[in-house]
Amino acid sequence: MRSIVSFAISILFVASPAAAADKLKIGVITTLSSGGAILGEEVRNGAQLGVELLKTRVGGLPTELVILDDQMKPEVGREAAVELVKKHKVDFVIGMIWSNVVLAAVPYLAQEKMITLGTVGGPSELAGQKCSPYFFAFSNQTDQGGEAMGKYLQDTGVNDVAFLAPNYAAGRDILNGFKKYYKGKIVTEILTKLGQPDYQGEISQIRAAGAKAVAAFYPGAMGIQFAQQYEQSGMRAKVPLYGIFLSDVMTLKAQRDTAVGNYDVAYWNFDAPNARSQAFVAAYQAKFSKLPSQYASGTFDAINAIDQAVRATKGNLQDKAALIRNIERWNTSVRGSFAFNANHFPIQDYLLLQVVKTDKGDFVTKTAGVAFKDHKDSYAQDCKMPK
Repeated sequence: MRSIVSFAISILFVASPAAAADKLKIGVITTLSSGGAILGEEVRNGAQLGVELLKTRVGGLPTELVILDDQMKPEVGREAAVELVKKHKVDFVIGMIWSNVVLAAVPYLAQEKMITLGTVGGPSELAGQKCSPYFFAFSNQTDQGGEAMGKYLQDTGVNDVAFLAPNYAAGRDILNGFKKYYKGKIVTEILTKLGQPDYQGEISQIRAAGAKAVAAFYPGAMGIQFAQQYEQSGMRAKVPLYGIFLSDVMTLKAQRDTAVGNYDVAYWNFDAPNARSQAFVAAYQAKFSKLPSQYASGTFDAINAIDQAVRATKGNLQDKAALIRNIERWNTSVRGSFAFNANHFPIQDYLLLQVVKTDKGDFVTKTAGVAFKDHKDSYAQDCKMPK
Protein backbone atom coordinates (compact mmCIF):
# COMPACT_ATOMS: atom_id res chain seq x y z
CA MET A 1 0.00 0.00 0.00
CA ARG A 2 2.85 2.40 0.90
CA SER A 3 4.42 1.70 -2.52
CA ILE A 4 1.16 2.53 -4.32
CA VAL A 5 0.75 5.77 -2.37
CA SER A 6 4.37 6.77 -3.02
CA PHE A 7 3.96 6.04 -6.74
CA ALA A 8 0.77 8.09 -6.89
CA ILE A 9 2.43 11.04 -5.12
CA SER A 10 5.40 10.89 -7.50
CA ILE A 11 3.10 10.90 -10.54
CA LEU A 12 1.18 13.86 -9.12
CA PHE A 13 4.42 15.76 -8.53
CA VAL A 14 5.66 15.17 -12.08
CA ALA A 15 2.33 16.02 -13.67
CA SER A 16 1.71 19.22 -11.70
CA PRO A 17 2.61 22.41 -13.55
CA ALA A 18 5.37 24.56 -12.09
CA ALA A 19 4.07 27.17 -9.70
CA ALA A 20 4.02 30.77 -10.78
CA ALA A 21 6.77 32.94 -9.33
CA ASP A 22 5.78 35.46 -6.67
CA LYS A 23 8.16 38.21 -7.87
CA LEU A 24 10.36 39.21 -10.80
CA LYS A 25 13.91 40.61 -10.84
CA ILE A 26 15.36 42.24 -13.95
CA GLY A 27 19.06 43.03 -14.07
CA VAL A 28 20.16 46.11 -16.04
CA ILE A 29 23.76 46.49 -17.21
CA THR A 30 24.42 50.02 -18.42
CA THR A 31 27.01 52.79 -18.34
CA LEU A 32 26.54 55.36 -15.58
CA SER A 33 30.10 56.73 -15.40
CA SER A 34 32.73 57.79 -17.97
CA GLY A 35 31.93 59.32 -21.36
CA GLY A 36 29.16 56.81 -21.99
CA ALA A 37 26.98 57.96 -19.12
CA ILE A 38 24.65 60.07 -21.27
CA LEU A 39 23.76 56.88 -23.16
CA GLY A 40 23.55 54.78 -20.02
CA GLU A 41 21.07 57.13 -18.41
CA GLU A 42 18.76 56.60 -21.39
CA VAL A 43 18.89 52.82 -20.91
CA ARG A 44 18.13 53.23 -17.21
CA ASN A 45 15.30 55.68 -17.92
CA GLY A 46 13.71 53.40 -20.52
CA ALA A 47 13.73 50.49 -18.08
CA GLN A 48 12.33 52.52 -15.21
CA LEU A 49 9.55 54.01 -17.33
CA GLY A 50 8.60 50.61 -18.73
CA VAL A 51 8.25 49.15 -15.24
CA GLU A 52 6.41 52.22 -13.92
CA LEU A 53 3.80 52.16 -16.72
CA LEU A 54 3.13 48.50 -15.88
CA LYS A 55 2.49 49.63 -12.28
CA THR A 56 5.71 47.85 -11.18
CA ARG A 57 4.17 44.49 -12.09
CA VAL A 58 5.94 43.22 -15.21
CA GLY A 59 4.19 40.05 -16.33
CA GLY A 60 1.76 40.59 -13.47
CA LEU A 61 4.52 40.04 -10.88
CA PRO A 62 5.93 42.56 -8.38
CA THR A 63 9.10 43.72 -10.13
CA GLU A 64 12.50 44.94 -8.99
CA LEU A 65 15.19 46.44 -11.22
CA VAL A 66 18.83 45.82 -10.24
CA ILE A 67 20.96 48.37 -12.12
CA LEU A 68 24.74 47.98 -12.39
CA ASP A 69 27.36 50.23 -14.01
CA ASP A 70 29.73 48.60 -16.54
CA GLN A 71 31.95 51.73 -16.62
CA MET A 72 32.27 51.20 -20.39
CA LYS A 73 34.72 48.34 -19.65
CA PRO A 74 34.26 44.73 -20.90
CA GLU A 75 35.75 43.15 -17.77
CA VAL A 76 33.46 45.21 -15.52
CA GLY A 77 30.48 44.30 -17.67
CA ARG A 78 31.22 40.61 -17.28
CA GLU A 79 31.63 41.03 -13.53
CA ALA A 80 28.24 42.75 -13.46
CA ALA A 81 26.71 39.80 -15.32
CA VAL A 82 28.15 37.35 -12.78
CA GLU A 83 26.90 39.49 -9.89
CA LEU A 84 23.38 39.66 -11.33
CA VAL A 85 23.23 35.87 -11.74
CA LYS A 86 25.00 34.72 -8.58
CA LYS A 87 24.25 37.41 -6.01
CA HIS A 88 21.01 39.01 -7.12
CA LYS A 89 19.54 35.92 -8.81
CA VAL A 90 17.76 37.95 -11.48
CA ASP A 91 15.30 36.38 -13.92
CA PHE A 92 16.30 38.42 -17.00
CA VAL A 93 19.17 40.70 -17.97
CA ILE A 94 18.72 43.74 -20.22
CA GLY A 95 20.85 46.67 -21.39
CA MET A 96 24.52 46.73 -22.46
CA ILE A 97 25.49 49.60 -24.74
CA TRP A 98 28.99 48.81 -25.94
CA SER A 99 29.58 45.83 -28.24
CA ASN A 100 32.79 44.87 -26.42
CA VAL A 101 30.80 44.69 -23.17
CA VAL A 102 28.14 42.57 -24.89
CA LEU A 103 30.79 40.18 -26.21
CA ALA A 104 32.35 39.87 -22.75
CA ALA A 105 29.10 39.29 -20.83
CA VAL A 106 26.73 37.37 -23.12
CA PRO A 107 28.72 34.10 -23.42
CA TYR A 108 28.61 33.78 -19.62
CA LEU A 109 24.91 34.69 -19.46
CA ALA A 110 24.08 32.20 -22.22
CA GLN A 111 26.06 29.50 -20.39
CA GLU A 112 23.90 30.21 -17.34
CA LYS A 113 20.76 30.05 -19.53
CA MET A 114 19.93 33.62 -18.61
CA ILE A 115 17.59 35.21 -21.13
CA THR A 116 19.29 38.46 -22.12
CA LEU A 117 17.71 41.32 -24.03
CA GLY A 118 20.50 43.52 -25.37
CA THR A 119 19.02 46.95 -25.83
CA VAL A 120 21.86 48.79 -27.61
CA GLY A 121 24.91 46.77 -28.67
CA GLY A 122 24.35 44.21 -31.46
CA PRO A 123 27.74 42.77 -32.51
CA SER A 124 28.05 40.72 -35.69
CA GLU A 125 29.48 37.70 -33.87
CA LEU A 126 26.23 37.14 -31.95
CA ALA A 127 24.13 37.56 -35.10
CA GLY A 128 26.00 34.81 -36.93
CA GLN A 129 27.87 31.70 -35.86
CA LYS A 130 27.81 32.56 -32.15
CA CYS A 131 24.07 33.25 -31.98
CA SER A 132 22.29 31.95 -28.89
CA PRO A 133 18.65 31.19 -28.09
CA TYR A 134 19.19 33.12 -24.84
CA PHE A 135 20.23 36.41 -26.50
CA PHE A 136 17.93 38.90 -28.24
CA ALA A 137 19.05 42.19 -29.80
CA PHE A 138 16.43 44.88 -29.26
CA SER A 139 18.39 47.60 -31.06
CA ASN A 140 19.98 46.55 -34.33
CA GLN A 141 22.82 44.53 -35.76
CA THR A 142 25.60 47.08 -35.61
CA ASP A 143 26.65 46.83 -39.27
CA GLN A 144 23.25 48.17 -40.26
CA GLY A 145 23.88 51.77 -39.18
CA GLY A 146 26.85 51.79 -41.54
CA GLU A 147 24.80 50.07 -44.22
CA ALA A 148 22.08 52.74 -44.04
CA MET A 149 24.50 55.67 -44.34
CA GLY A 150 26.56 53.87 -46.97
CA LYS A 151 23.43 53.38 -49.07
CA TYR A 152 22.41 57.03 -48.69
CA LEU A 153 25.83 58.33 -49.78
CA GLN A 154 25.93 55.85 -52.65
CA ASP A 155 22.43 56.79 -53.83
CA THR A 156 23.19 60.52 -53.67
CA GLY A 157 26.50 60.20 -55.54
CA VAL A 158 28.79 61.43 -52.76
CA ASN A 159 32.41 60.48 -53.45
CA ASP A 160 35.86 60.77 -51.84
CA VAL A 161 34.63 59.96 -48.33
CA ALA A 162 36.71 59.83 -45.14
CA PHE A 163 35.40 57.29 -42.62
CA LEU A 164 36.03 57.53 -38.86
CA ALA A 165 34.99 55.34 -35.92
CA PRO A 166 36.35 54.14 -32.58
CA ASN A 167 38.44 50.99 -32.84
CA TYR A 168 36.29 48.42 -31.06
CA ALA A 169 33.76 45.81 -32.15
CA ALA A 170 30.96 48.24 -33.08
CA GLY A 171 33.27 50.62 -34.94
CA ARG A 172 34.64 47.79 -37.06
CA ASP A 173 31.12 46.46 -37.70
CA ILE A 174 29.92 49.92 -38.77
CA LEU A 175 32.84 50.24 -41.21
CA ASN A 176 32.12 46.77 -42.59
CA GLY A 177 28.45 47.64 -43.07
CA PHE A 178 29.29 50.97 -44.71
CA LYS A 179 31.47 49.22 -47.31
CA LYS A 180 28.72 46.75 -48.18
CA TYR A 181 26.59 49.53 -49.67
CA TYR A 182 28.97 52.39 -50.42
CA LYS A 183 30.95 51.66 -53.59
CA GLY A 184 32.49 55.10 -54.08
CA LYS A 185 36.02 56.05 -53.12
CA ILE A 186 36.98 56.01 -49.44
CA VAL A 187 40.03 58.28 -49.29
CA THR A 188 40.93 57.34 -45.71
CA GLU A 189 39.73 55.01 -42.95
CA ILE A 190 40.55 56.17 -39.43
CA LEU A 191 39.90 54.02 -36.36
CA THR A 192 40.51 55.85 -33.09
CA LYS A 193 40.74 54.88 -29.43
CA LEU A 194 37.40 54.21 -27.73
CA GLY A 195 36.56 57.22 -25.57
CA GLN A 196 39.18 59.44 -27.20
CA PRO A 197 38.48 63.16 -26.47
CA ASP A 198 40.76 64.96 -28.98
CA TYR A 199 40.39 64.63 -32.78
CA GLN A 200 42.64 67.42 -34.08
CA GLY A 201 45.10 64.93 -35.54
CA GLU A 202 42.35 63.01 -37.31
CA ILE A 203 40.82 66.20 -38.71
CA SER A 204 44.24 67.08 -40.15
CA GLN A 205 44.33 63.62 -41.78
CA ILE A 206 40.91 64.22 -43.34
CA ARG A 207 42.11 67.54 -44.76
CA ALA A 208 45.32 66.01 -46.11
CA ALA A 209 43.43 63.13 -47.75
CA GLY A 210 41.36 65.52 -49.84
CA ALA A 211 38.03 64.19 -48.57
CA LYS A 212 34.85 65.72 -49.98
CA ALA A 213 32.64 64.24 -47.24
CA VAL A 214 33.07 62.62 -43.83
CA ALA A 215 31.11 59.67 -42.43
CA ALA A 216 31.65 59.26 -38.67
CA PHE A 217 30.37 56.88 -36.01
CA TYR A 218 30.92 58.42 -32.58
CA PRO A 219 28.18 57.82 -30.00
CA GLY A 220 27.88 59.70 -26.72
CA ALA A 221 30.58 62.08 -25.51
CA MET A 222 32.81 61.12 -28.44
CA GLY A 223 30.17 62.46 -30.83
CA ILE A 224 29.94 65.74 -28.93
CA GLN A 225 33.69 66.27 -28.99
CA PHE A 226 34.18 65.27 -32.62
CA ALA A 227 31.31 67.43 -33.94
CA GLN A 228 32.45 70.47 -31.96
CA GLN A 229 36.09 70.13 -33.00
CA TYR A 230 35.16 69.49 -36.62
CA GLU A 231 33.10 72.72 -36.68
CA GLN A 232 35.81 74.70 -34.90
CA SER A 233 38.39 73.57 -37.46
CA GLY A 234 36.39 75.22 -40.24
CA MET A 235 36.17 71.90 -42.09
CA ARG A 236 32.40 71.43 -41.91
CA ALA A 237 31.78 74.47 -44.11
CA LYS A 238 33.87 72.81 -46.85
CA VAL A 239 33.46 69.07 -46.21
CA PRO A 240 29.99 67.97 -45.01
CA LEU A 241 29.71 65.63 -42.03
CA TYR A 242 27.39 62.60 -42.14
CA GLY A 243 26.78 60.87 -38.84
CA ILE A 244 26.13 57.27 -37.90
CA PHE A 245 24.54 57.46 -34.42
CA LEU A 246 26.53 60.69 -34.02
CA SER A 247 23.76 63.24 -33.34
CA ASP A 248 20.69 62.48 -31.24
CA VAL A 249 18.58 64.07 -28.52
CA MET A 250 21.39 63.47 -26.00
CA THR A 251 24.41 64.76 -27.90
CA LEU A 252 22.56 67.65 -29.57
CA LYS A 253 22.29 69.42 -26.22
CA ALA A 254 26.02 70.06 -26.56
CA GLN A 255 26.50 69.88 -30.35
CA ARG A 256 23.78 72.50 -31.01
CA ASP A 257 24.56 74.67 -34.07
CA THR A 258 27.64 72.59 -34.89
CA ALA A 259 25.31 69.80 -36.08
CA VAL A 260 22.44 71.68 -37.78
CA GLY A 261 21.91 70.37 -41.31
CA ASN A 262 23.90 67.17 -40.73
CA TYR A 263 22.34 63.86 -41.72
CA ASP A 264 22.32 60.80 -39.48
CA VAL A 265 20.62 57.39 -39.28
CA ALA A 266 18.54 55.60 -36.65
CA TYR A 267 16.13 52.69 -36.17
CA TRP A 268 13.68 54.93 -34.26
CA ASN A 269 13.08 58.65 -33.85
CA PHE A 270 10.81 60.55 -31.48
CA ASP A 271 8.63 61.75 -34.39
CA ALA A 272 7.55 58.21 -35.35
CA PRO A 273 3.84 58.56 -36.23
CA ASN A 274 2.41 55.38 -34.68
CA ALA A 275 0.23 55.68 -31.57
CA ARG A 276 2.39 53.46 -29.36
CA SER A 277 5.45 55.59 -30.06
CA GLN A 278 3.57 58.82 -29.42
CA ALA A 279 2.31 57.50 -26.07
CA PHE A 280 5.84 56.45 -25.09
CA VAL A 281 7.28 59.87 -26.03
CA ALA A 282 4.58 61.67 -24.04
CA ALA A 283 5.13 59.49 -20.96
CA TYR A 284 8.91 59.89 -21.19
CA GLN A 285 8.66 63.67 -21.45
CA ALA A 286 6.27 63.78 -18.51
CA LYS A 287 8.66 61.77 -16.31
CA PHE A 288 12.08 63.07 -17.42
CA SER A 289 11.28 66.49 -18.96
CA LYS A 290 13.09 65.69 -22.20
CA LEU A 291 12.70 63.71 -25.40
CA PRO A 292 13.74 60.04 -25.41
CA SER A 293 16.52 58.57 -27.54
CA GLN A 294 16.41 55.34 -29.51
CA TYR A 295 18.38 53.74 -26.65
CA ALA A 296 15.58 54.50 -24.21
CA SER A 297 13.01 53.22 -26.72
CA GLY A 298 14.78 49.88 -27.16
CA THR A 299 14.99 49.34 -23.41
CA PHE A 300 11.33 50.30 -22.99
CA ASP A 301 10.51 47.72 -25.69
CA ALA A 302 12.52 45.06 -23.85
CA ILE A 303 10.55 45.56 -20.63
CA ASN A 304 7.30 45.17 -22.55
CA ALA A 305 8.52 42.03 -24.31
CA ILE A 306 9.35 40.50 -20.92
CA ASP A 307 5.89 41.51 -19.72
CA GLN A 308 4.22 39.70 -22.61
CA ALA A 309 6.36 36.57 -22.24
CA VAL A 310 5.85 36.25 -18.47
CA ARG A 311 2.09 36.77 -18.79
CA ALA A 312 1.91 34.15 -21.56
CA THR A 313 3.61 31.58 -19.31
CA LYS A 314 1.39 32.56 -16.35
CA GLY A 315 4.44 33.59 -14.33
CA ASN A 316 6.35 30.33 -14.83
CA LEU A 317 9.90 31.69 -14.98
CA GLN A 318 11.40 28.20 -15.07
CA ASP A 319 10.02 27.44 -18.54
CA LYS A 320 12.81 29.11 -20.48
CA ALA A 321 11.75 27.57 -23.78
CA ALA A 322 8.25 29.05 -23.50
CA LEU A 323 9.61 32.45 -22.46
CA ILE A 324 11.96 32.46 -25.46
CA ARG A 325 9.15 31.46 -27.85
CA ASN A 326 7.00 34.31 -26.63
CA ILE A 327 9.76 36.89 -26.95
CA GLU A 328 10.36 35.62 -30.50
CA ARG A 329 6.71 36.38 -31.29
CA TRP A 330 6.73 39.86 -29.77
CA ASN A 331 6.06 42.60 -32.34
CA THR A 332 4.55 45.60 -30.54
CA SER A 333 7.58 47.88 -30.73
CA VAL A 334 7.39 51.66 -30.58
CA ARG A 335 9.15 51.42 -33.95
CA GLY A 336 6.00 50.11 -35.61
CA SER A 337 7.20 47.57 -38.17
CA PHE A 338 9.30 45.07 -36.21
CA ALA A 339 9.93 41.32 -36.04
CA PHE A 340 12.73 39.05 -34.90
CA ASN A 341 14.71 37.14 -37.50
CA ALA A 342 15.77 33.55 -36.85
CA ASN A 343 18.97 34.82 -35.18
CA HIS A 344 17.00 36.95 -32.67
CA PHE A 345 18.04 40.21 -34.35
CA PRO A 346 15.42 42.70 -35.59
CA ILE A 347 13.88 43.02 -39.02
CA GLN A 348 12.99 46.71 -39.10
CA ASP A 349 13.18 50.03 -40.92
CA TYR A 350 16.24 52.30 -40.84
CA LEU A 351 15.57 56.01 -40.93
CA LEU A 352 17.48 58.90 -42.47
CA LEU A 353 17.45 61.86 -40.07
CA GLN A 354 18.44 65.51 -40.39
CA VAL A 355 19.40 67.80 -37.52
CA VAL A 356 17.19 70.91 -37.33
CA LYS A 357 16.72 73.87 -35.01
CA THR A 358 13.10 74.34 -33.99
CA ASP A 359 11.21 77.62 -33.69
CA LYS A 360 11.66 77.31 -29.91
CA GLY A 361 15.42 77.12 -30.29
CA ASP A 362 15.69 73.38 -29.58
CA PHE A 363 17.94 71.08 -31.57
CA VAL A 364 16.38 67.78 -32.71
CA THR A 365 16.62 65.13 -35.39
CA LYS A 366 13.76 65.15 -37.90
CA THR A 367 12.93 62.06 -39.96
CA ALA A 368 13.85 62.89 -43.56
CA GLY A 369 13.28 59.49 -45.17
CA VAL A 370 13.64 55.73 -44.94
CA ALA A 371 17.03 54.27 -45.86
CA PHE A 372 15.82 50.65 -45.60
CA LYS A 373 12.40 49.06 -45.23
CA ASP A 374 12.11 45.84 -43.17
CA HIS A 375 15.87 45.38 -43.34
CA LYS A 376 17.51 42.09 -42.30
CA ASP A 377 21.12 41.74 -41.20
CA SER A 378 23.53 39.77 -43.36
CA TYR A 379 24.65 37.32 -40.66
CA ALA A 380 21.41 35.43 -40.01
CA GLN A 381 22.29 32.85 -42.66
CA ASP A 382 25.30 31.82 -40.54
CA CYS A 383 23.22 31.34 -37.39
CA LYS A 384 22.44 27.73 -36.58
CA MET A 385 20.36 28.42 -33.52
CA PRO A 386 20.99 25.75 -30.85
CA LYS A 387 17.84 24.11 -29.53
